[in-house]
Amino acid sequence: MIRLSTAYLLAFMALARDLFDQDVAKGLVFIGYVHGNVGHLDHNPADRGRFDSLDHVPTQAEARPLRPHKLALSLGLARETVRRKSAELAAEGWLVETGRGFAASPRAAASEKLLGAILRNKMLVDELIGELASVGLAARPEPEAVRAPPYRAIIRLSLGYVLRCMDEVRQLFDGDILTGLIFCAVIDANTAHLIGAAGARYAALEDHVPDDLRRPISALALSTRLGLPRETVRRHVRKLEQKGACETVEGGLVVPQAVLRQPHIVAATVRNAANVRLLVRQLRDAGY
Repeated sequence: MIRLSTAYLLAFMALARDLFDQDVAKGLVFIGYVHGNVGHLDHNPADRGRFDSLDHVPTQAEARPLRPHKLALSLGLARETVRRKSAELAAEGWLVETGRGFAASPRAAASEKLLGAILRNKMLVDELIGELASVGLAARPEPEAVRAPPYRAIIRLSLGYVLRCMDEVRQLFDGDILTGLIFCAVIDANTAHLIGAAGARYAALEDHVPDDLRRPISALALSTRLGLPRETVRRHVRKLEQKGACETVEGGLVVPQAVLRQPHIVAATVRNAANVRLLVRQLRDAGY
């Protein structure tokens, strides 16, 4: 489950990054605002189903604005970074500023660029649920539900899932969200070749992939994959190495199984499984 969900997390972050010329911080800030603005729509039974189709965009009156300092706290980003990215997003028409904070612009929410990201996310969710179903961890959607997907509900629930994941990984590294993201990317690169190929092997909590089957990834490849400057990646990799969370071997970086057996990592893995199950239940309740 952790391999599948990590692959989805990184693919989702690539979607967010692609919206903003590979600016990871801007992508994080935008999805944080969107979730803060409309995440409540899936918790109120009276609202459920009203904002699921692609052509039904919540109005500003239905959105809940969010202040930059609150978003900075929830994302673990510097306040000045969030303020700067918020101003940039507003200038570009992605956000509107209100007296109560920022909200996603309804015009941006209906833009072709964002609609494309919503559709691509649906495909990523299909892949995730399909992979989970193949190992008995989820049921495949009913054909009737697939014919009319609740696209906007899927993206809202995906946002909530991704932000919970990001909060989990940053807590492993003193609140540093980029270090956590790079840690996830190294783990994914080490074991992505085993998804679908290992069958039931290496699926149990204590059944880790042997170190000799882990494929290293270089810092340069990480930089390209995550859309981060090389020096930024190197700085965070050094932090991971100093913490003993990853190692440099021939060919690049690996997170050895000894790290993944540490109690705090095991506990985070268990919480991730609960997070995945929550997402699956939410998607089912939304009609997926």
